[in-house]
Amino acid sequence: MRVARIVARTVQKPALVIVRSNRVLRGLFDLNARVFHRHPRGLRQEAGRVGGVPGVWIVTDGQTETGILLYLHGGGFVLGSVAGYAHMIGPMAAQAGLRAWAPSYRLAPEHPFPAAADDALASYRGLLELGHDPARIVLAGDSAGAGLALSILADIAASDLPMPGAVVAISAIADMTLEAASLRANVRRDPLIAPGWGQRSLEAYRAGADPRTPRLSPIFARFPRTCPVLLQVGAEEMLLDDSRTMADVLRRDGAPVSLRIWPGVIHSWPILCGLVPEADAAIAEAAAFVRRALGPADA
Repeated sequence: MRVARIVARTVQKPALVIVRSNRVLRGLFDLNARVFHRHPRGLRQEAGRVGGVPGVWIVTDGQTETGILLYLHGGGFVLGSVAGYAHMIGPMAAQAGLRAWAPSYRLAPEHPFPAAADDALASYRGLLELGHDPARIVLAGDSAGAGLALSILADIAASDLPMPGAVVAISAIADMTLEAASLRANVRRDPLIAPGWGQRSLEAYRAGADPRTPRLSPIFARFPRTCPVLLQVGAEEMLLDDSRTMADVLRRDGAPVSLRIWPGVIHSWPILCGLVPEADAAIAEAAAFVRRALGPADA
């Protein structure tokens, strides 16, 4: 992790500041994934479409599949792809005993709010239409994807849709007002997130919408119904308070919440699985949480 922090601070963070083209950054993101990330042995991917949204089914040979992990990748709503996350999604799903569905939701600025939120919710609806038991569907994601997972939970809570079995949100973007104290307190300590890039990205997705809209900032949502939620975040992240506040909001509405603050890690650190022990440990923690929340498949 010490090496990862150095690379993040000296290479990745400056790149986010210097490179202004989302097209170039997307290419660099996928190149980074191909160079540094190794897919686990037996990982299989199959392109598909769920709820009208394209994406990829991810499964590991020999695993027991007792439900679905709906994973939404990160990238500040403007970057990221399933290809760059499959190596992380596969182990998380396998350890939890689930098959993964990873939608390729639309990105800003070409597709501003509510495009990503609509695609995420459509993916959940699509899984229900395919006959999957909602109690064995897990919503998960990191960064922007974690915010989308929490947004789906808020949408479900306000509707007549059945609740999923659990939610896992890693380094979540949950407050688009940019007023959280940790944005300032950790601006120098955060090894990866560049404030200027972060603000540009969120504004590109928000596209003038009120940042207090619950589908943009789930900390402003109400959760009359909910399910177990795990929030994982780094202690030095600028987004630390997003997870802290989200935990308070969910507890206010009676949700069983586990907030895990990890010291010494970078933003969305589980993406480094197979390279650093903290990433593998975070994935194991998330998978164990899911297994406890869902219980036996025949329960």
